[in-house]
Amino acid sequence: MRLSGALGSTPGFTPRPSLVSLFTANQMRSIPECCPKTPICRTSPLRYRPAMARRSPLPKVLLLATLALLSCTATEQPTDDPAASEAPTPTPRAVPSSTPPPIPSAPELSGQVTQLSLAGPDHAAALLIDCAPTDGTDGPDGPENGSAARGHCVYRVAVLEGDRWGIRETPLPTTPGGGSLYTVEAVGTGALRVSSGDRDWVSTDGGLHWAPAPPTAPETVPEIPPGAVPRPAGLSADDRALEVLLPETAEARRLAEQPPLTELGRPGPLPGGGWWVAGLDPETAEPDIAVTRDAGRGWQRLGLLDAAPTPHPHDVNSLVLAAGPTDWYVLASGNAAVGTGGAALTTSVLTVYRSSDEGASWRPTWSAGSGPGPQSLVGTPIAGADGSLTVYSFDAIYTSTDRALSFAVTRQGAPPELPELTPAGHLLTDLGQPGHYRLSADGFTWRTVILGGRDPGGAG
Repeated sequence: MRLSGALGSTPGFTPRPSLVSLFTANQMRSIPECCPKTPICRTSPLRYRPAMARRSPLPKVLLLATLALLSCTATEQPTDDPAASEAPTPTPRAVPSSTPPPIPSAPELSGQVTQLSLAGPDHAAALLIDCAPTDGTDGPDGPENGSAARGHCVYRVAVLEGDRWGIRETPLPTTPGGGSLYTVEAVGTGALRVSSGDRDWVSTDGGLHWAPAPPTAPETVPEIPPGAVPRPAGLSADDRALEVLLPETAEARRLAEQPPLTELGRPGPLPGGGWWVAGLDPETAEPDIAVTRDAGRGWQRLGLLDAAPTPHPHDVNSLVLAAGPTDWYVLASGNAAVGTGGAALTTSVLTVYRSSDEGASWRPTWSAGSGPGPQSLVGTPIAGADGSLTVYSFDAIYTSTDRALSFAVTRQGAPPELPELTPAGHLLTDLGQPGHYRLSADGFTWRTVILGGRDPGGAG
């Protein structure tokens, strides 16, 4: 079966919630409050060390093995591919185009942040885990005041309230240690939805009161309202369809007009309020992307592999779109032979496409045979307002400043952060230091946000 997305939290792919926490990387130090460069600031003093001191709530073993395998199987790439025959045109020197979202830090929060959800610059929620020690003592406030009792973990949410964060209790069950797959979703301007995986609860007042989330109602909604969260839903990939979390209540409703694809991934936002989603052609099972410019009332397929085919179209199993202010990019990934004689297969970035007319036409700009570039895709590519394209790969972070004709290594080695695009802008989640994030509205000017800090006892 072909996959409809890329690893991480990339729209177009529905990841297992544990994938992010499986990824381990070096810790980043000395990052300034705002960094007007690429996501890894070249002018700032950086010091990396293995992230072994703090323990994340989830295990990190499986993806580390994947990283080691990729580093062992990387090979030199020939440079005779015609995809990069266009003369490079460097972009102008970057200048900040917009201030990063004003999300405040709150390192004093009790517990460890396991997830940050941004509905916009004014509404955000962070899931906090607080575990009592396993030495027979209770949490710092005692079990009668909401703290965990003897080796158990409780879950709260920190909710953004203007320029500060407020703590809210949740109905999420306690767990005997960390490692749960609990999630929080900030919706609209004040709604919240938390999930234990088996059950969901919703709040319409920022977490002050909770109620069990009702099942998805049979009635549909004609569009994706402003502030709503579209997401795939369905018991199986073949039955997957888009539903919408309503901005007022965080309750789910099925979208009336569905994209003309199967095995839908998670939708991603487009400049100007549109959406895109990856999936498979229902007749050929080939990957494709559908876009909507009218809030989901109608969808159009890009037909990318037909309009600008890759040299090996049947090897492509996922497409991911990154849209900047002037150019759109699609990264096509699939099976590629590595090692002597091509004995091993790995999922690699095969071709990068660019459109300068919002998807009406496409041309390949870079391919795996045209020079250095991303070998894989982690998270969401960052199409910056300065014209750059930054791609996080298992082996390095790559940046293009000539509209994806060529790439240079910004940072060698496994990335320390996971990128994603949210309604508030670009979000980088530090994979070695829980609760450390960076935010950007333009893809190259960044603000550091630190939430929580105390390593919860027993989490791991």
